[in-house]
Amino acid sequence: MIREDYNEITYATLKRCLLNAQYVLVDIRSVYEYRQYHIKGAISIPEHELFTRMKELKKDKTYIFICQKGKNSKDVAITLAGYGYKTINLKDGMNGISKCGE
Repeated sequence: MIREDYNEITYATLKRCLLNAQYVLVDIRSVYEYRQYHIKGAISIPEHELFTRMKELKKDKTYIFICQKGKNSKDVAITLAGYGYKTINLKDGMNGISKCGE
């Protein structure tokens, strides 16, 4: 079942969320892209591995998904919300962060 039961946040909100252990930032870009640069504290689960690694995700946490542009992470957030996970998409992804000057 697919449903749009997820939230979308900006980078400014993300910075506040990451102060709370309830939130887990999941970078779904390739391992290469993650190694090039990533947000401190993010875990790497490439999009193509996500469904084989879903058991690693605990349903009592809230997952914030990030990709380069925010589209793939939005799709992942929507899909995993359909499986009962609490999900958030980082609007505009890594590109949105660079627009903030960081």
